[in-house]
Amino acid sequence: SYSFCTLLVNMLPWGVFVASFIALVNASSSNYQCPDSRDCNVSCSVSKPCDNKSITCPRTGSCTVTCDGGCTDLIVKPRSGGEGTLVLSCEAGACIGASVTCPSGSGSCTVTCNGEDSCKDMTVSAYSTADVSCATADSCGGLTYNCDAPTADCTLNCPTSTSCTSADITCSSSITTGSCGVTCSTTNSCTSLTFSDLTWAQCDTDDACTNELMALPDNQSPVPTPLPTPLPTPVPTPMPTPLPTPLPTPL
Repeated sequence: SYSFCTLLVNMLPWGVFVASFIALVNASSSNYQCPDSRDCNVSCSVSKPCDNKSITCPRTGSCTVTCDGGCTDLIVKPRSGGEGTLVLSCEAGACIGASVTCPSGSGSCTVTCNGEDSCKDMTVSAYSTADVSCATADSCGGLTYNCDAPTADCTLNCPTSTSCTSADITCSSSITTGSCGVTCSTTNSCTSLTFSDLTWAQCDTDDACTNELMALPDNQSPVPTPLPTPLPTPVPTPMPTPLPTPLPTPL
């Protein structure tokens, strides 16, 4: 049996054409490899499911995976040493139990969860710049987010009171030049969140976070401390030059 997975692959070796095609994926096949070093776009839905499949993104270039449905237990990962751009978007109920491995090095990763249970029980492993947005209510229940590199910049966005219910974010305990934190926008946004080794938390209301999160630095740029106005250097008052005393005129 077969299922259809729509793949749009931009191939511009000479900068003169864009080729697109629909790939017929054998339902027994567990892995699809995007062409290396080319942009790859994968679209999955209930009628064109990618459930229990593995998508391997190109080493460089962009990899865009759109799940309107049919991405339960999907695995998305880069090729070994991949430093491209990975963008995954999941609609309601689409990506339950999915596993996402983000690119490393200079790569970046964006996961957008839009709809109830869109990223329920998902696991995201990040090694560079990564942003996970639980955009709607009940979108990321049980999410596990691991920020595993000392130089990684990881953000978890929790805009509603139930976006990140029972989610967990674990940051590297040896972060050096990177950062790892959460944005909590409204009442109870992050009160059921579990976490470790966060470097910052942005709590937009007093009841959005636990006391432990409130105690962390926020991610807003600090207002620079004004430099003191230097006092003018006093100009020394010149002393008058004494006139020589004239000698008496001899008689």
